[in-house]
Amino acid sequence: MKGKQIAELNVNEEIKSKKLLVIAPDGVQVGELELKKALILAEELELDLVEVSPESKPPVARLMAVSYTHLTLPTKA
Repeated sequence: MKGKQIAELNVNEEIKSKKLLVIAPDGVQVGELELKKALILAEELELDLVEVSPESKPPVARLMAVSYTHLTLPTKA
């Protein structure tokens, strides 16, 4: 069965939108912020800003750690 291909998400400086609806890691809505302020908040929290819904008005971005998406599977000995 073929799955849908998921487009890459824009992260941090890759985000082009000027204003975003920002969601905290716990799912609480932070509010509508300018991109620059949202990036500062992400840096202060040591998290990444990930644009999860670029087509929304305003686009939605979530504060999260994206490093967990780069896990590697252990190899067999």
